[in-house]
Amino acid sequence: MRGRFGEIDNGTSKSGDDTEQSYTVPLTYYKIIENGKDLVEIDLINSVFIVGGVDRLAEHRSAIGI
Repeated sequence: MRGRFGEIDNGTSKSGDDTEQSYTVPLTYYKIIENGKDLVEIDLINSVFIVGGVDRLAEHRSAIGI
C-alpha cells in the first residue's frame, strides 16, 4: 500500500499521557499477494487495475495513449 496522509486527528494529547491518534490515508497503490500469486493490483496514478492476472484498464490506457 502507498498513500499520503489525508487527515490526522491528534485526539486529546497531554504531555506524559498515553494518547490515541487516528489517521486517514487515501491510497494511490494497493496490491494483494496470496501464496506468491498476485490477486489484485490497483495503481491509481498509472491507471492500472489488475484482477486475477487480467489488466482491466489496458484498453482504456491504449485508447488515451498512455
